[in-house]
Amino acid sequence: MGNKKLLILFTSYYFGDKTDKLLTQKKVSHQLMATPPELDNRCGLAIEINPSLVGQVREIMEEGLISGSGFFWYEKGKIALPYKDCKE
Repeated sequence: MGNKKLLILFTSYYFGDKTDKLLTQKKVSHQLMATPPELDNRCGLAIEINPSLVGQVREIMEEGLISGSGFFWYEKGKIALPYKDCKE
């Protein structure tokens, strides 16, 4: 998979922060980060997760009534691609 990362992007800073707090509370491995420059039309926060956690993270987001912009494969310097196994 190279240097690809699976990122969750958000419709607002609020949802990014809320997701970070819920994932931390539930002890789900993740990394809060600034949205990469190639994706700068988003809110400014992104969360990196392991692809094996998509189902669990989506469930947590749904329970928390969190609206995400989507799940995307990201590799520095390249166009982000939607994560196709994840319905949005």
